[in-house]
Amino acid sequence: MKCVVIAERFMQGSLARPFAAILLMGVCGAGALLLLVAASPGTDASTEATFGVYFEPESVPEEQRLNVAAPAFEGLGFPVVRNVDDLSAALEPTTPDSIWIHQAALDDAPADLLRRLKRRSVVMVGIETTESELARLLAPVPSSGGDWRHPTEAMFAMYWEQTRNAATPGSGQSSSSSWSWTVMSFDLADPAPLVSLVLQAIEERDRGAEKDV
Repeated sequence: MKCVVIAERFMQGSLARPFAAILLMGVCGAGALLLLVAASPGTDASTEATFGVYFEPESVPEEQRLNVAAPAFEGLGFPVVRNVDDLSAALEPTTPDSIWIHQAALDDAPADLLRRLKRRSVVMVGIETTESELARLLAPVPSSGGDWRHPTEAMFAMYWEQTRNAATPGSGQSSSSSWSWTVMSFDLADPAPLVSLVLQAIEERDRGAEKDV
């Protein structure tokens, strides 16, 4: 797996954590270890979406589809939907931790809904999308506007953001915001590295939310 990572962290009102980009680069460089991560979702749209839901239209050729039957998704709760109505249904009543959108579905994706969920710290994933394509769908988001695309491998772009509130002595409450981009190429047949990256983003997000309690 060849990997190009665009990992950015930005925090307002608190100290930035410079290790975030190092962690992501380390994960991408250790692809062999990522194969040990358990993961593999069902493709039935009736499956409850807990880890994520994937919007991949029927128009995507079989050879260009993400291998959702891979062991990496096993037991996570990862239904695949083929149209926007099924996507909306999959997002109710429980919002999943991540939403995955294939490039072929960008024009049909419900942008307003996805932007609301993005603000609630749902991890957003684009398959076969560049950073700029996913950024346009989720706008406004901080982005370098990268259009890099690997000539032979599939593309993965991931974005998530979080706003945290904290009580401060004498001043009531303060807020801080953080965001992160990851962009890389990958093998459609082996999504384990992608699942690992998304799980790590979810874990980091949840750790931040726990500090607000």
